[in-house]
Amino acid sequence: MKKKINLGLIGLGSWGKNYFRIFSDLKKSNIKLICDKKIKNIYGSIFTKYSSDLINSKEIDAVVISTEAKSHFKLAHDALMKGKHVLVEKPLTTNHFSSEKLTKLAKSKKKVLMVGHTFLYNEAIKKIKKIIKSNSIGKIYYINCRRTHIGPIRKDVNVIWDLASHDISIINYLLDDSPNKTFSVGAKHISKNLDVSYINLFYKNKIIGNIHVSWEDSNKSRIVEIIGSKARIVFDDLNLLEPIKIYNKGIGIKHDNSNFGESHFKLRDGNITSPKVQLKEPLREMSIEFLNCIINQKKPISDGVFSTKIVKILERINKKLNLAQ
Repeated sequence: MKKKINLGLIGLGSWGKNYFRIFSDLKKSNIKLICDKKIKNIYGSIFTKYSSDLINSKEIDAVVISTEAKSHFKLAHDALMKGKHVLVEKPLTTNHFSSEKLTKLAKSKKKVLMVGHTFLYNEAIKKIKKIIKSNSIGKIYYINCRRTHIGPIRKDVNVIWDLASHDISIINYLLDDSPNKTFSVGAKHISKNLDVSYINLFYKNKIIGNIHVSWEDSNKSRIVEIIGSKARIVFDDLNLLEPIKIYNKGIGIKHDNSNFGESHFKLRDGNITSPKVQLKEPLREMSIEFLNCIINQKKPISDGVFSTKIVKILERINKKLNLAQ
């Protein structure tokens, strides 16, 4: 592999500009071409309005796609067919058939296919996974997620595809599992797409995932709570000083053998701790991982297989969605 990986960036919206900033700064990458149909050219000779110019370029090793979800499949498919590695924003596609097709294509072409599930590269989420594996919070009962704010309202997908995809990826990653059943309710208040939704995910071992997402809530919230038999973990993505807090409180069962085996519930109180987390920009960490996967020929955490499972869950949620009238 050459010293630098030549990149092509498709889409220069808010996320696309972040990719441009990050990959421009990384020593292992070189931005060769960028493409956007809507913006004016302020990037000189490396700018093109045609994605085909970028995808067909023999100088490009990898393509980063940051466009509307409905365009992901064609762009990623064309790039893989031309032998490019691909990093595409979430969701991978808008249906699992096309996601599976891209996953198989990447495997046959021996190319990296990575999807932008950025929270899998968040240091706090990685820390929580280690805490769970250590069994220090005991048996997991349920996980609550809340992701709300006023907009931005998407035109191509609803609030579930836009926001809940983050939390589904987090829960699946923490549990190393996928739900076997889903239930959801939602409503359209301010746009043609779904604006707010409450989702239940049912995992093995009686673990429930609860997700609340909204584009219409003035309270910006990015919370994940893991409730276990020994402790509760709270991750607040907006708290940069103490993103993780562990509440060593719980309720247990005390068996009384002297009274015919009766059981009693016992409340347990304990300290609140906040483990140290080395804060890093998740998008930067994910971008670094993309380059390393190309160089070392390895699979990313958020590969096509992982991301196709997320798409399947999103489809099931939307299919069984109960709309408020």
